[in-house]
Amino acid sequence: PETTKVLLCITGDFAFEGLERQYTAIGMILEEVCEIIKKRYPSVSIHPVFVPGNHDCDFKSEHEDVRKTMLASPTLNVGDPKQFKLCTNIQENFYAFCEEWSGKYGAFYCNNDKVLTINELNFDTEDIHLKFHCINTSWCSKVHEEKGKMKITTGKMKMVTDSLPCKERDDIVITMIHHDAEWLDWDDKEVWNDYHKKYSDIILVGHDHAPEFIWRQNYDNTSNYFIKGNQLYDKKNPDQSGFNILKLNTNVNPILFHQFFKCFC
Repeated sequence: PETTKVLLCITGDFAFEGLERQYTAIGMILEEVCEIIKKRYPSVSIHPVFVPGNHDCDFKSEHEDVRKTMLASPTLNVGDPKQFKLCTNIQENFYAFCEEWSGKYGAFYCNNDKVLTINELNFDTEDIHLKFHCINTSWCSKVHEEKGKMKITTGKMKMVTDSLPCKERDDIVITMIHHDAEWLDWDDKEVWNDYHKKYSDIILVGHDHAPEFIWRQNYDNTSNYFIKGNQLYDKKNPDQSGFNILKLNTNVNPILFHQFFKCFC
């Protein structure tokens, strides 16, 4: 415990409709989780990392009409922070929640004006740089999601990967994303594949509510761990709850995966 850091990673859908009161509720749950950990292991540090999902969008927001116009515009450029912010205004309650948790626990999260935000956690006793690539895929979400039509870019633009610094030997890159590649359109699948093969060691995915742990060896000898999260609460099946624990030993570099699933049937 003295050398352990707890990374509380949530890959979206904190709320159901992106409403303020829903973030109050999940905040109480997460506060209790953190308090129990700190009570049991006082020396352990906790570092929350958040990305938004489609349920973190308030589609009844006053900003939605402007956003729909932006999404339909052929001149939309998600590389422009002002334009991108107009698309994420319906996630304003999510970002207010993130700012609150940043003040309490130093939480990392996506910025509201860019697709990809890099947050870095350095270890005091080891020369290891843990980098979180937080990707917002729900900037273009709709009330009814359409598989194969989600975007992380517009046109052929290479997101921000062209300007990313090279991955160093001591970097461990954890990419957090709500929608996986199956939800992206054809062009963006290519962008995604180029990106994660070059940068990602571990990829944490949400949305599909089906836990999964996959190790992939790429043709260029790079490899990635793809981990899909379970849902902590299911409205249609409220008696179930699940989450994953990934244990990473930075000294000998093994990864241990544990899936927890509870059904109160």
